[in-house]
Amino acid sequence: MDERVPTEPGRHHERDGGGDWDVDRFNRWGARYDRSLFQPLFFARVHLMITAALSPTAGERIIDVGCGTGSLTLRISSVAGSRATGVDPAPAMVRAARRKRRAERTTFAVGAAEALPFSDSIFDAAVSSVSAHHWHDPGAGFRELARVVRPGGRLVVADCTDFGPIVGVLRALGRVPRDHHQGWDPAHLGRLAYVAGFHRVRVRHRRMLGGRIIVLAARR
Repeated sequence: MDERVPTEPGRHHERDGGGDWDVDRFNRWGARYDRSLFQPLFFARVHLMITAALSPTAGERIIDVGCGTGSLTLRISSVAGSRATGVDPAPAMVRAARRKRRAERTTFAVGAAEALPFSDSIFDAAVSSVSAHHWHDPGAGFRELARVVRPGGRLVVADCTDFGPIVGVLRALGRVPRDHHQGWDPAHLGRLAYVAGFHRVRVRHRRMLGGRIIVLAARR
């Protein structure tokens, strides 16, 4: 069910540091990331939700922030002939994405959400899949998304409001730090989009693997 997001900020579980630790972790995972069972069970389903919310059209330029190995970027570029650019701060992830590239209209670059290496207003839309909770400064990340998306363009961001038992298991295995992000408050995530310059912000919730995903859609 769709829900209009209030403009007042909500609660956000802050994480301490961890940004560089995250980049190092994803660099180590680059070569085997696509072999994880989470890809078909979780990420592929989230990517379908993002693509449906975005509805890309022919010739559009779309940026995928926190693209990882480029699965969502490639999916978007295959829909209606849109042109997709994936950006990720982990060089190993970007190298893996470039090896998978199947079309000239798909490109990849190394870069952080808070400092995107692109000019103003050059994209028609932006997406991000389960990445925002890794950003050093989420407010700056949303401002960068607003900067590179043209007026009238679109934004779709998916992330977890509740990671459920998944993080507990990974924490016990030492795969994530003990201060891992606990999940977004939807009102806070919506407020970040509003303050950055997006409007008509709406969210959709869906339970998945014991947790809860939020898909935020907005206009620039």
